[in-house]
Amino acid sequence: MLQRYFLFVLGHRYVTLLICLLITGLAVFSASRTVIASSIGKLFLDEVPEYTDYQERMRTFGNDEVFFVAYEDAAPLSAPSVARLERVVERVKARPEVADVASLLDAVWVGSQAGALRIEPYADLARSRGPVLARASLLADPLYRYTLISWGGGAAAIMVELTVDPHRPVERGPQLVGEVYQDFEAAGIPAAGLHRAGMPALIAEIMEQSYFNMSRLFPLSALALLLIVLLLFRRLAPALITLGIGLISVAWTLGFAAVLDREFSIFTALVPAVILTVAFSDIVHLWSAYHIELRRGLDKRQAILASANDVGRACLLTSLTTFTGFLALSLIPTPMARMLGVVLGFGVGAALLLAMTLVPLALSFLPTPKLAGDRDSQDLLDPLVRGCAWLSTRHAGWVLAGFVLLMVPIFWGFARFEIETDFAQRFGPDNDYRVDQRYFEEHFIGSNTLEVFVEAPEDGGIADTELFTRIAGLHDSLQALPQVDQVFSPVDPVRALHRAMSEASLGEPLPERDGLPTSHDAIAQYLLLFEMAGGGAGAGEALDNQLDFERRTLRLGLRTREGGYRATGRLGQQALVLAREALGDSAQVEATGLVYLLGWYFDVILAGQRNGLAASFVIIALMMTLGLRSWRAGLLSMIPNLLPLAALIAWCGFRYDGTDSDILIAAVMAIGIGVDDTIHFLMRYRVEAERAAPGADPAQALQRTYRFAGRAIVMTTVILCLGFLPFAISDYFTVDMLGTALPGVLLMAVLADLLLVPAMVQLGIIRFGRRAA
Repeated sequence: MLQRYFLFVLGHRYVTLLICLLITGLAVFSASRTVIASSIGKLFLDEVPEYTDYQERMRTFGNDEVFFVAYEDAAPLSAPSVARLERVVERVKARPEVADVASLLDAVWVGSQAGALRIEPYADLARSRGPVLARASLLADPLYRYTLISWGGGAAAIMVELTVDPHRPVERGPQLVGEVYQDFEAAGIPAAGLHRAGMPALIAEIMEQSYFNMSRLFPLSALALLLIVLLLFRRLAPALITLGIGLISVAWTLGFAAVLDREFSIFTALVPAVILTVAFSDIVHLWSAYHIELRRGLDKRQAILASANDVGRACLLTSLTTFTGFLALSLIPTPMARMLGVVLGFGVGAALLLAMTLVPLALSFLPTPKLAGDRDSQDLLDPLVRGCAWLSTRHAGWVLAGFVLLMVPIFWGFARFEIETDFAQRFGPDNDYRVDQRYFEEHFIGSNTLEVFVEAPEDGGIADTELFTRIAGLHDSLQALPQVDQVFSPVDPVRALHRAMSEASLGEPLPERDGLPTSHDAIAQYLLLFEMAGGGAGAGEALDNQLDFERRTLRLGLRTREGGYRATGRLGQQALVLAREALGDSAQVEATGLVYLLGWYFDVILAGQRNGLAASFVIIALMMTLGLRSWRAGLLSMIPNLLPLAALIAWCGFRYDGTDSDILIAAVMAIGIGVDDTIHFLMRYRVEAERAAPGADPAQALQRTYRFAGRAIVMTTVILCLGFLPFAISDYFTVDMLGTALPGVLLMAVLADLLLVPAMVQLGIIRFGRRAA
């Protein structure tokens, strides 16, 4: 069937080229109309019902999608500093995406003076009593210290709350953060002294890395692949044609992706380099086999058909396994992963079709290369291939024993393996965002948030004395958790007012954590008084962001340094347990928040990643069984492909306390790509074994297999590794692992294919029946 296809292509060369040209033109046109425009919902949570409930909560109480900008100022409450801050806040609030801005301008001092309650903004207090005294009072105020003003008082921060918009494009993040920086500069505060934190700022940095991937890494991958093919073949034509076919494969893939969705996600930035690398692998196998057939004395047409026939079936099976590995990503239950899996799967199929079509066409147009006596760079690989052949056939038992011993540290690393997801930790230690994060850790409380909502049975129920006392107990229990830096709720302002009122009437204050009003009316009046004063409950959050209008639902906002999303999910569950203990049946409790939902849902994502890995393994094993025409050979051939994945997980267990969940994406991709060399080797061995005389030593067929397929296997592995290697310069873990972890897995896979697989064949563990001629 394959040979008939190649005969058709060679017999209709110009028509085939015209069809490819038309499809490529349509693909380029389709891809040109796309934009990078994703949202957190579109990437992860659009299909999660809890995300819809979260959005409704945020519309009522204000968004927890906030970012912080700290600025260095030794006297933040001085008149010039306050004037600059007013200009900054005015400009930032004017932006349509900004719902609110909290700053020192919102901080309110609550106390007593001359026997009377006094509520006064700290900015006014600085004018009347001096900035030094006002700053000292602010640093002692539990509502604001270390949130709007730093530990030592030498820096301050603003909190920018975004409007609730689940479909706001992610690329708007970098623009907005940059615009806020410009607002500071316009007010006379230099950008060099600014530091950012919070989810929108984090997403902004991820977007910057995505643009870097698209603009820098893809060209570097293309250049590396071009140079390695040029070095291996020492001819310009194979290198240029391979690059051209690879770029057409990328165009087809991006065109198809644009048909599915004109808005590319930030992860689609990985697609071009991955497809280009996979396309190079298929093309080099075909080109290398063509040269081998010419050296055997065949003429050009016979060599094209022979190489296509011998290698084409293996390439078809390898592409199917790679397709399966990539498509398994779509089992991860997020819109982003599903889209990525489908697009990469299509790209693998397109790359194979173009390789099987355009390589024979290109060879038919090119003059026959003179290879007699010609040594090219590929011959440098022969000593390595011959060494592997000698070791695996002469010392098969020792090879097998060596790989068995290797399992000891692998099992040890397995036991240490644990998964966690912290987007900030995905950046390198010198990344600007990481530097800013360390600054916030040193000067302010944590910027990650978790929301706990308490809903009373009826309107006005929050002001009920018994329930409010229980909520205060919950507030204190949450504050005592080691992961929590600060809890913001109406409890603290009510305590502050009650303490100030007691001081005004009794002449002495109550202890900081003691004293709550003993009547419903008093609590309601305190809440109304603080709301009318414009005060905030920590970080400048207005009281209407913590209570609904009906006084039925109350919000406790937890600020934490905990960056691990799964850890935040566990913290939310712990908060719910404490809430049930504190409140009993007197109120309903719900934990939510963007970070919490992501942390909770990452467990679902991890299950999908594991399912994808298991599904790809099972399907690929079935394909190997069909391709090798042997159940025994097909199943046993998967052992060398599981070993590199196990080594990857063990390596992560030794290197990281908590490995980012995206490492499983590399594992899913690796099993689809890494099995290709096993297919090429065993399919060729099956052919050689069938040609051998009955009872012949397997070593003879193995030696012929090494001569035909060994060099191409090493070449394609080198090409794959070099194609992915530029990803290692990325400052983002998910991309970096494709340039470090994935090449490491592929290198170990090729060692297993050239040593362990033939050793298993030599020992009779993998064997084929001899087919009649």
